[in-house]
Amino acid sequence: MDVLIAYYRSKEHLEWIKEKGIYNFRMNNNRGALKLTKESFNSKYLLLHKKGDNTSSILFKIRKPEFRVTSRETLLHLGYPTKPSQLSYLTISLDKCEAEEFKGLKWKFKDLKNYKSRRASAIPFAASIAEFMKVKEIIENE
Repeated sequence: MDVLIAYYRSKEHLEWIKEKGIYNFRMNNNRGALKLTKESFNSKYLLLHKKGDNTSSILFKIRKPEFRVTSRETLLHLGYPTKPSQLSYLTISLDKCEAEEFKGLKWKFKDLKNYKSRRASAIPFAASIAEFMKVKEIIENE
């Protein structure tokens, strides 16, 4: 079992992801595209982060291990918050993650071995659940 770690652009983008239950990955050889690996296909969860984050608690359950090719026009029809830059994307369906073992946790995703810094920080990658759980932190009550 693996976890995909991916980037979201803005508050509006995150709200769209939550509302529609969809995440879209760039594809083909485009910069920032998801590499289709055994780990990508085996992923059961998706952790999202944005620019400037060091940790994230935004975790979704991947509904089924199924990537679909989705056009720019379809995303716009679904109310995508900006004009998509690519003609087509790979999309996955998401559900809210309600697994007890993840409640009250956040993850230092930058400590995962496949994380890339600087401009490459938005490139999605996979991590094993074992490695993922090694970078967990308990969310402090404020």
